[in-house]
Amino acid sequence: MNTHEEPFASKKQRSQNLRGNNGVYKRGNLWLAVVEYPADPITKKRKRVWLTGFKTRAAALEASQKARVNIRNGIDVAPEKITLHELMQRWFEKSKTRIGVKTLDEYIALAERCIFPQLGGITIAKLRPMHIEQLYQDLLTKGRRNGKVQWTRFA
Repeated sequence: MNTHEEPFASKKQRSQNLRGNNGVYKRGNLWLAVVEYPADPITKKRKRVWLTGFKTRAAALEASQKARVNIRNGIDVAPEKITLHELMQRWFEKSKTRIGVKTLDEYIALAERCIFPQLGGITIAKLRPMHIEQLYQDLLTKGRRNGKVQWTRFA
């Protein structure tokens, strides 16, 4: 008879983990996490995103928690086809209480003049660093003061 205690969780706790404790599930050899977005205000349907491909439960749980924090902070967007223009408009709306009126107006004017014409129509899912670099290069070559791009960074 083996007197040594099993260092792992009980059978009941292991089965709960496989069923999705904290939105984390095991499928085969990989772990995945489910993140739920707020219900769509128009359709009233909830949206879920499956984050897949994690080798450990801890990695899946960490990714899930980061995604939830991003959702609460308004950083992450729901899984929809949203453009940079639409995302920035949402950000402007949410920032009205945190940023001065003149500053916000300046941000909006600069975005409309410098960012939206080139990047406004690109969906967030397809936006890449090369797009930002190209925008920056274009602004530099348009003859900004002292060869520097000014007022195009957002807080």
